[in-house]
Amino acid sequence: MRITIFLLLSTFGYIGCTPLRERPVNTDRKPSQFKGLDAYKLPEDIIPLDYVIHLIPYMNDALPPKNFTFDGQVRILVRVDRATNQIRMHANDMTIINESINVTNVASQETVEVTAVNQTEPGVDDRHFLDIFLAEELVLEEEYEIVISFIGILNDEMEGFYRSNYFEDGEEKWMLATQFESTAARRAFPCFDEPAMKATFQLNIARQPIWIVLSNMLVSNETAVSEPGLEEWLWVHFDRSVRMSPYLVWARPDYIQAGRYANLVAPKVVEFMEEFTGHLYALPKMDEIAIPDFAAGAMENWGLVTYRETALLYDEKISTTSSKQGTASVIAHELAHQWFGNLVSPKWWSNTWLNEGFATFFAAYAGSHVETNMSLYEQFVTDDVDAALRVDALESAHPLVDDTVDSPDAASRIFDTISYSKGGSVIRMMLNFMGEENFKKGINTYLQEMKFGNADQDDLWRWLGTGVPDGLLPESVEFKDIMDTWALQAGYPLITVTRDYEANTTSFSQKRFFSTPNENEHKEVYWVPLTMVVQDQLEENDSITWLYNETITINSPAADKWLLVNNDKFGYYRVNYDKENWKKLSEAINATHLLDELSVINRAQLLMDSLVLAKAKELDYETAFDTTNYLAHEKEFTPWNAALNELSYVKDRMVAEDSTKLLFERYMKSRMGHLYEHVKGFNDTEPDEHVIRLQKVTVLSWLCSMGDEVCNEDGFALFNEWRNVENTTIHPDLKSLVYKSGIRVGGDDEYNFLYTKYNGTNDSSEISLILNAMGASNNQDLLQRLLRDSIAEDSPFKSEHARTILSAVQSNPVGTNLALDFIINNFFNANTQWGDSGSVFTSISSRLNTNEHKQKIENFLASNGEKLTETAKNNLNSTLRTLETNLQWNSDHKQTIVMYLTRKIGGNSASLAMISHAILLVALVLPKLL
Repeated sequence: MRITIFLLLSTFGYIGCTPLRERPVNTDRKPSQFKGLDAYKLPEDIIPLDYVIHLIPYMNDALPPKNFTFDGQVRILVRVDRATNQIRMHANDMTIINESINVTNVASQETVEVTAVNQTEPGVDDRHFLDIFLAEELVLEEEYEIVISFIGILNDEMEGFYRSNYFEDGEEKWMLATQFESTAARRAFPCFDEPAMKATFQLNIARQPIWIVLSNMLVSNETAVSEPGLEEWLWVHFDRSVRMSPYLVWARPDYIQAGRYANLVAPKVVEFMEEFTGHLYALPKMDEIAIPDFAAGAMENWGLVTYRETALLYDEKISTTSSKQGTASVIAHELAHQWFGNLVSPKWWSNTWLNEGFATFFAAYAGSHVETNMSLYEQFVTDDVDAALRVDALESAHPLVDDTVDSPDAASRIFDTISYSKGGSVIRMMLNFMGEENFKKGINTYLQEMKFGNADQDDLWRWLGTGVPDGLLPESVEFKDIMDTWALQAGYPLITVTRDYEANTTSFSQKRFFSTPNENEHKEVYWVPLTMVVQDQLEENDSITWLYNETITINSPAADKWLLVNNDKFGYYRVNYDKENWKKLSEAINATHLLDELSVINRAQLLMDSLVLAKAKELDYETAFDTTNYLAHEKEFTPWNAALNELSYVKDRMVAEDSTKLLFERYMKSRMGHLYEHVKGFNDTEPDEHVIRLQKVTVLSWLCSMGDEVCNEDGFALFNEWRNVENTTIHPDLKSLVYKSGIRVGGDDEYNFLYTKYNGTNDSSEISLILNAMGASNNQDLLQRLLRDSIAEDSPFKSEHARTILSAVQSNPVGTNLALDFIINNFFNANTQWGDSGSVFTSISSRLNTNEHKQKIENFLASNGEKLTETAKNNLNSTLRTLETNLQWNSDHKQTIVMYLTRKIGGNSASLAMISHAILLVALVLPKLL
C-alpha cells in the first residue's frame, strides 16, 4: 500500500506571509503591466493581526476534479487604521467562494454587508488583488473578523502550495510543500501578502491517517474531521507557543543518515547567533527538511527550514569537500534568517538586503566559528566580496536600497548579488570599522527595538549606530550620513593613492569605479574608511582616516617604505597606487623572506585589485602581472583563489591561438608547479585539511587542463585502476579530474568506457561528470563525434543532455572552434535540444576572440535574418558585442602580456615575432571592424 507523505512547509509564526529565499531563483514571469510602487502596494487602512487557517488537501487518490486541489477557509482578525468601505488583500490562482465571505465587528458582533467582490484576472493582472466592497465604512480603530472560503490548486510549479513526487524502491511517493517567497503565499490562502503586514498564524490541516504533517509550530492536538466522505481523516491543530528549541532533520528514509552532519552544525550555529545577537531563538522547535523537488536552494521558514536535498544532505562517501562546505554555509545562512528576516523583516522588498546581506555575512562569520577549519570568513573575500565588486562595477548596478521595486517580478529580481554579496560586504565593513564588540552592542539594540516588526535602512542606522564609539566618526557627521552613501548609491569607489616621495605626503582621491571605461557623468561620493599598513609598522594599523571629499592629503611614511591601503580588504572599495608604490609592494611579496609581512588577505587583495584595474585600463598589465610573479612561492588557498579568479579571463583570451596559449600555460605552470606536491597530487589516502582539499581540486584542474604531464599521467593511472580493478572507488573530490585525465591521455577505449558508464546510471551528478569529461578530449575527431551524436535522430544521448555536451566541448580550448562551427551548421536542426532563442551563441561568446569568429557570427546573422526569432537576433547581437569587447582587449593588452611573459620565462624569438605581428594586424584591422 502506497504511503503518502504530506508536509506543509508554511511560513507561519509571528511573521509576515513572505519570508526570503536562500538564493535567487529564475522565474518565467510576464512583464509587469503596471508601473510604480503605488500600483502594487496594499493600502494601509486594514492591518492583519491574526490568521486562523483550515486546509483540506486532496491528493492523487481523490477523484477528479478534486484531485490535486485543496479546500480552505481563512479567518483574519484585522484592525482598522483608516475608515474604509473596501478591504483589499491578495489572492492568486484560487477560486474565492464569494457567498462565504463574512465581515464581523468583533466588539459588537454585528455583520457588515458585503456588496461586491472583485478578483484580478489570473495570469493577466500581476497585482493579484482581492477586493471586498462593503455597504458601510469600517470603524476606525475597531477590530473585525474576515472569513473567506476558497478552493486552491496543488500546482506542480514549486511555488505557493504545491505537489511533488519521488520514487522510493521503485514506488512513487507524494508530498506537498510550500514556497511562499517572494509573493506566493497568496497562492495558498487569501492574505495581506506584504512583508510589513505581520501577524500571528494558527494552522489547521486535515490529514489521512497515514500522512505526516509538519509545520513551523508544534502540534497542539488532533480532532476528527466531520466533513462527509472524510470520516477517517483528522484535523492537525498547530499552536503558537514560544519556548526552547529542539532540532530535527527530516529526509527520505534512504537519505536520513546523510542528515547527521546538518544535525551537528545547526545547534552550534543557533548557539552562536544567540550569543552574538543577545537574543534567544524565538520558536519552540527548529526542524530542517530536505526536499527532492525544491526550486530554491533553501528557504528560512521560521521553525521549519526547507532545503533542496543537495544543499542539506552530506554523505562523505559520495559528497565532495565543496559540498560539505556548502552545507555548513547554507545552514548558517538560513538560521541567521531566524533573526534577520523572521524576527525582524524589511518594510518592503526595496530593503531585501537587510535580510539577505546579514544572512550572507553570518553564513561566513558564524560558519567560521562553528567550522573553524573551513576558513569561511577568509574565503568570503574571494567569494562574496569579489562577486559583489564585479557586479557593482557595471553601469546597470542598482543601490542596496532599491526604491524601484514594485511588482512581483521586481520583488523576485531583487534577490541578486547586490542584495546578498554587497549587503554582506558592507556589513563586514561596518563590523570592522566599529569593532566587533561595538557592532554586537548595536545589533543587540536593533533586534531589541525592532523584534517582531519591520525595518528599513534608517531603522538599522538608528539602532546599530548606538554602538558606535565616541570619536570614531568625523566631527558633525552621523552614522546615517556615512552609511547612506553606501546604501542609497549604486557602485563603489576606486581609491587612488599618490605619494610625493620628496615631500613625504600621500594624497587620496576617489571616483566611482567601472569595469569598462565609462563616458557618462557620475557624481557619486562615498564616506570611505581608509585603513593603512606601512612596511615595518605592521602593528600600527588600527586607526581610520575618513575620505569624503574628492581628495585629501596626509603625511606619508618614509620614501623607502611601501604603503598598503584597505587592510585585509575590509573596506568595500578598490585601491590603485602610483607606479613606485606598486613596485615596492610587488618587491615585498616577491622577496620570500618578506612574504609574510603582508597577510594572506592583503596578498589576495593586491592580486584582485591589480588584475581588475588592468582590465579596466586603470593600470598597465605589466604592473599587474608583477603582483603574480611571487605566486611561485605562494601556498595559501585564498591568494591563489583570488589570482585564478582574475587570470581565468586572461586565460580565455590567450588560448585562442596555439602560440599565446603555450606561452601563458608555461608561465602558469612555472608559478603553480610547487603546488602539486603541496596538495599531494591525486593522493587521497591521507586526511588533508579541509582547505587543502579545496585547493587540491583547483590546482589539479588547472595543471591537468594545461597539459601538465605528471598531473594527467597520475590521473590516468587512477582512471585505469577504476576501470580495471573491481570495487575501486574514486574520492568524490577527484572524480571529475580523473575522468578528464582518462579522456585526455586515452583514446577511443576510454571514451567508450565512459559512454558505457553514462548508459548505466540515472544519477544526474554522475551524468554531468561523465559528459563534461567526454568533452575534455584533446582528440578533435572524438569531439566531433560527441557533438554529432548529441543531436542525432538516433542519438545515444538523452535530448536534455545535448546542451551539457555542447558546453563541455566549447569550454575545451581544443573544441571551441569546433563547437562554434557546429552551432552555426546545426542551429535550425537542433531546436529540440537547444531551443530557438539563440542562447547557445551567448553561452560561447566569452570564449570567442578572433576576427574569424566575428565574421562567422555576422555571416550567420545576415544569411538567416528572416528565419531567426527576435530573441535569437538579440542574443546574436549580444554575442557580437561581447566578441568586440574581447577583440578590443586583444588589441589593447595582448602584446603587453606576451612581451611580459616572454621576458619572465624566456621564449623563441621567431615565435615572439610571429605573435607580435599577429597582434599588430588585429590592432590595425579592429577599428575598421568596429
